[in-house]
Amino acid sequence: MKFKKFLKNNIAYLIAFVMNVAIVGFLFGPLLTYETKYYVGETKIKEYYSANIIKLLNGSITPSWIYIVLLAFVGIAIIALIVALFVKNHKKVNDGFVAVVLIDLALLVAYAILAKEIFSYFAGDMGMIANFNGAQVGWCSGVIIFLATIEFFAVISVSSYSKQSVQGLAEDAMLIAAAFILNFIKIPLGATGGSINFQMLPLMLIALRRGPVTGFICGGFIYGLITCLTDGYGFATYPFDYLIGFGSVAVMGFFSKFILPTEENKYPLWLSEILIFVAGLVSTFIRFVGGTTSSMVIYGYQFVPALSYNALYIPLSGAAAVALLMIVLPVLQKLNRKYPTK
Repeated sequence: MKFKKFLKNNIAYLIAFVMNVAIVGFLFGPLLTYETKYYVGETKIKEYYSANIIKLLNGSITPSWIYIVLLAFVGIAIIALIVALFVKNHKKVNDGFVAVVLIDLALLVAYAILAKEIFSYFAGDMGMIANFNGAQVGWCSGVIIFLATIEFFAVISVSSYSKQSVQGLAEDAMLIAAAFILNFIKIPLGATGGSINFQMLPLMLIALRRGPVTGFICGGFIYGLITCLTDGYGFATYPFDYLIGFGSVAVMGFFSKFILPTEENKYPLWLSEILIFVAGLVSTFIRFVGGTTSSMVIYGYQFVPALSYNALYIPLSGAAAVALLMIVLPVLQKLNRKYPTK
C-alpha cells in the first residue's frame, strides 16, 4: 500500500527520471558504423568507424565544449529530479526544478535535431561520410525527441504552469502576439544582417508576471517556434537561435517577486531596477551564447566571426528591451498590484 501511494504521488517525477535516464542511454548507445574517405595526393584513403552521437560530435564536427555542457545539464537535471522528489511541496524549489529540467530538455532536443542536420550535411558533402545511414541517425534523434516530449509533459504537470487561469493564458497569448508584431519593427544594422527590436520586452513581462517556467514555455517553445517558422532561416536554426535564445527570458522570472511585488512598497524601487538590469544582462548573455553557437554549428563560422556577428545586434536588442522595461517599471508595479497573478 505504501509503495502504491508513493507511486501515485510521485508518478510525474518518476516518469521524468526514467525518460532522462533513457535519453542518456541513447546518447551513448551505438548509433551507426560509417566509412570516411579522403585523398593523400592521388591515393584514396578509407577509414571505418563505429560511433554514437557523443563520439561523432565530440571535437570532430562540433567543439567538445558543446557536448560537455549538454552532459553537465543532463546530470544536473537528474540530480534536480531526485531533490524535487523530496521537496516537491515547496513551490519555489519545485518551479526551480522544472526550469532546470526544461533547459535540459531544450538542449537535448537541440542536440538531436542538430545531430541529424549535421550528419545529413556531411553525408552529401563530396562523400565525406560514404556509407552514411540517415535512417539510423534519424531514428536515434527521433527517439530522443519523443522521450524528451514525454518528460516535458511530466514536469509541466507538477509545475505552477499547470494551474494557470484562463485570464493568465489569455494574457500570455496577447503578450506573445505583441512580441510577434514587434519582431517586424526593426532597426537594420547593415548588409551583414542583424537588427535591433523590442520583441524581448513582452516575453520578459510574461516571465515577470508568470514565473520562469511559463516564461520559458511562452518564450522558447511557443514564440520561438512561431518566429522560427516565419523568419525563413530553416528549422535547423530553432534550437539555439529561438528555443534557447528566447527561452532565456525565463531568467526574469526568478526575480519576479522583487521586481513586481504584490504589496505596496515591499521592496525599494532602486532594488527592483538593479535586479531588472542584472536579470536582463544574464538573459541577453544566454541568448548571445545561443546565437553564437548557432552561427558556428549551422553556418560554419569560426568562433571570433560568430562572436562578432552576434555582438552586433543581440546585446543592443537586449539593452533596448531592458532600458524600456526599467523606464516603465513604476507603472508596471502599480498594474501588478491591482491585477496580481493568480
